[in-house]
Amino acid sequence: MIRSSICIITSVLLIENKNLQILLVMINLINYVNIFIIKQLERRSAMEIQFKDYYFNDVYLSFDNHPFSLSPKHVWVICRFYKQWLVTNHATRGLEFPGGNVEEGETPEQAAIREVKEETGGNIIDLRYIGQYMVMGKEKRIIKNIYFANINSVEEQPTYYETKGPVLLDHLPDNIAYNDSYSFIMKDGVLQNSLKRIRELINE
Repeated sequence: MIRSSICIITSVLLIENKNLQILLVMINLINYVNIFIIKQLERRSAMEIQFKDYYFNDVYLSFDNHPFSLSPKHVWVICRFYKQWLVTNHATRGLEFPGGNVEEGETPEQAAIREVKEETGGNIIDLRYIGQYMVMGKEKRIIKNIYFANINSVEEQPTYYETKGPVLLDHLPDNIAYNDSYSFIMKDGVLQNSLKRIRELINE
């Protein structure tokens, strides 16, 4: 009877010890996951640039790899035609780099190529992902991929849709944020920070 009791107690202790070991492993795993999440959040925060846009919406810009969405619904393409900037003259907003919505069945890259062609007639020979930004609007959130495109030719189009067609610029004005000829899209931190990033990539 005593031997049976000892066996039972020993078995219970072994089970409890095993459960304790499992519990300790789970606690260590949870701690590891928490540390990983914190480091990722810190890294993301360090990579993000935050500012207000022309309409005082919060904007989050990052040059990391698709930090806000793997399937963004909008694209914006900074275009270079040899030694000039290629922009489009939007009918209501003014001068801006081409861009627009990603249509059903398109990839963002395909949308970028199409939008540049439709709005400027430009043919892209090299398209490079630069970053992504998110606008927290009053009614909805907008996420756009930013691209840098090298253009090798500009062809006249039968229609430029909502724009008045291509405009070539030798340089972008320093006071672009206060220049009424330019769209509001060109007047916040997205453009200036993206141009800085492009210069860094070209010099790598």
